[in-house]
Amino acid sequence: LSFEHAALTEAGRRFDARAEPGQHIALVGASGAGKTTLLNLAAGLDRPARGRVRIDGIAPTDLPLAHRRRMLAYVGPQSPILAGSLRRALSLGLTPRPTDERLLTVGRDFGLGRTIARLGGLDGRVAENGRDLSSGERSRLLLARATLAAPRLLLIDASEGLLDPAGRQALRRLLRDTDATVLLVTQDEDVAREMDAVWFMRGGRMVAAGPPTVVLDGEGARTRFFSPRQAA
Repeated sequence: LSFEHAALTEAGRRFDARAEPGQHIALVGASGAGKTTLLNLAAGLDRPARGRVRIDGIAPTDLPLAHRRRMLAYVGPQSPILAGSLRRALSLGLTPRPTDERLLTVGRDFGLGRTIARLGGLDGRVAENGRDLSSGERSRLLLARATLAAPRLLLIDASEGLLDPAGRQALRRLLRDTDATVLLVTQDEDVAREMDAVWFMRGGRMVAAGPPTVVLDGEGARTRFFSPRQAA
């Protein structure tokens, strides 16, 4: 995955960045810095104002929809959960559909055992957008679905309190087990430090990139970004 002389807005500064196959990268920065926009560009949901985004040399917006769905998974506050069975919620968009045994195993691995029991199994009903699920259940369901998808590129937006403590545990399990290239938007310093690299965003551009110890330690705005949480 590469961003080549890319700019998020017409007035924004260009930047270059590359995620190597299998690399896990944390996107950090203040609200409005451009982190979610960067995920949308990688997902092919939008085009850069200037420059190019490429996945294996191809613009994600040029990939056939079916191919894009097989290649990448997106987990975030707006990820769809359609009304229907829990089976449907866990396997939405997956072809071929995993077996019930696989769905149950992964669901329980991701902390959904009580949810499965409460709903009465995979045939249990889930409301549109998961309105009858807690925020923690919803996030764990989406992480389980991403695992079942086995994508080559995994995009996760955890910037809006997506993860409760059980969700953080599920996220760590996903990151441990996946071979995918991962871009993770996070405000959790501990999670960011566990990644292979950190991209620090500010004002719609990337201002620092490198190993977590290089980007997050020392002096500068990128270091102070996490200081309020540490002081608390």
